[in-house]
Amino acid sequence: MSGIGRFGAVFGPWLGGILVASQLSGPGFAVFAVAGLLSPAMVALVRRPAVGRRSPGHVG
Repeated sequence: MSGIGRFGAVFGPWLGGILVASQLSGPGFAVFAVAGLLSPAMVALVRRPAVGRRSPGHVG
């Protein structure tokens, strides 16, 4: 997960710089807005373990 976060930390400013240099700041906002809307949707898809159940590898 740390690697994915670092990728976003590097890729986001790079993409923003490319869009500003290309004078596409309007569509650039849309690109970052889509990423902002997509991320909570992806987080919502993460499955949580059921309460009271142990993982198969749990010892104890």
